[in-house]
Amino acid sequence: MLWCLIFQVSYIKAVDIYFIVSFTFVFVAVVEYVLVLLNTGLNRQRLSRAFCSSRNGVSDVAGHKKVNVC
Repeated sequence: MLWCLIFQVSYIKAVDIYFIVSFTFVFVAVVEYVLVLLNTGLNRQRLSRAFCSSRNGVSDVAGHKKVNVC
C-alpha cells in the first residue's frame, strides 16, 4: 500500500544512497570488531605461551623444580 503512494523511478534516490552507505559502515564496523577480537585472542595466546615456556625448567631458591601452572 505504501509502495503505491511512492513514485516508481528508475534512478537512484538520496535515500537509496543513504541506506547503502549506512549498511556499508555497519558491515565494516562488524568486520573490524571481529578482526580486533581475533587479534586480541591470538596475542593473549602468544603471551601465555611465551610466559609458560619461559617458566619451564626454572628452579626456585631451594633447587626444586617449579610446577608448571599453564
